[in-house]
Amino acid sequence: MTIAFRLGSIVQDSATGFKTLSAGPTGANNYETMESDRSGAGAGGGTDYQVPAGRTFTIAKIIYRGENAGADFMIGYGDDAVANGVAAPTNPVGLTADGVFAAPTAHTTYSVDVYLVVPAEKYPYVKVSGTTWCNIIALGYEV
Repeated sequence: MTIAFRLGSIVQDSATGFKTLSAGPTGANNYETMESDRSGAGAGGGTDYQVPAGRTFTIAKIIYRGENAGADFMIGYGDDAVANGVAAPTNPVGLTADGVFAAPTAHTTYSVDVYLVVPAEKYPYVKVSGTTWCNIIALGYEV
């Protein structure tokens, strides 16, 4: 009997490559690298996630919540990690358009299946487009 693990559109025969990343940029046009462990919005202090050499990280699901109605954000990757702030990573590449993920109602959790691939040795980030912060969880698979 084969056991399959499914996350969004990704189906694997092992759960060992699944990862949970999070970010919580706190202001308009702020960037923040996704972290593998963190303590809250804008808190940082976690471990900035870099895709290992020779691997890719595919984001399959985004779970998010905005502090205020109208919070929105985008996802991308860059060559280096950035703390919560207006400084962009070196060579940023947007995987989505600005504001593509929106939280029309404050303090409401949203979940979206996606298929976003971050290449080897890059740092995935979140950029808030609106005027408020969001808590974002990215679920994916490293292969």
